[in-house]
Amino acid sequence: GTVTAELEAEGWAKDRIRELQELRKSTGLDVSDRISVVISVPERQQQWARTHRDLIAREILATSFEFGEAAEATEIGDGVRVAIAKA
Repeated sequence: GTVTAELEAEGWAKDRIRELQELRKSTGLDVSDRISVVISVPERQQQWARTHRDLIAREILATSFEFGEAAEATEIGDGVRVAIAKA
């Protein structure tokens, strides 16, 4: 039922958060640096991404979190493409 779908969405968001944290590190950003994010999510997870947008943004210290296709995007998990920059 619904609970399963919610848990699936939450699990998906947590996986993306972990990948985004790793991307932050590999980009050489400081733990406390605020970032801006442009993220492209496959159609089937659009709803999950929008539902958990605030959670993801908060966890990765994103002051700006936009949906769209960035030129310098890096593919993280599950077909998600993201560009991050120091805010």
